Amino acid sequence: MVHRGVTIASALLHQPDQPMATSRDRTWRGVAVDCHQANKQYYLAAPPLDHHAVIYFSAGIGKMRQVRGGQSFQGTISPGSSSVVPAGLACVWEGSSPFNIRIRINKELLRSAADEFKGSIPKTGELQSVFLTRDDSIRLYAELFNAELAMPEPPAQAL
Repeated sequence: MVHRGVTIASALLHQPDQPMATSRDRTWRGVAVDCHQANKQYYLAAPPLDHHAVIYFSAGIGKMRQVRGGQSFQGTISPGSSSVVPAGLACVWEGSSPFNIRIRINKELLRSAADEFKGSIPKTGELQSVFLTRDDSIRLYAELFNAELAMPEPPAQAL
């Protein structure tokens, strides 16, 4: 059997902390959102993911070392910072992690969304590893998901 990496469903088994809020009990297909409290002594060494992960740091400040794809980065994370972890990369996170929203996206869902934008996305359709950035689109989606998790699931989603 070929090891395909950590799945969206099994990702929490590899985390040193459990989320304070999650979409996992909702009927969202291809996406999982987990909100994690700040952790001053965070350490994670994770095998490759079979999905993409976008981490948005919405509150607090921390210093974090990240290693993936043969590259290492160490820097200060502040509100509005984001990291992008493409599928297929093992990663290490070590340091002080501020409150964050982790968005896990199925590769096929992202590929399908990219196909709808015909021509505006490179032909490879692959995400690039980004250690630290500020991106308004990531911020808006993370805030939207966070607000959605604070509300009960609409009855229509349970159908």
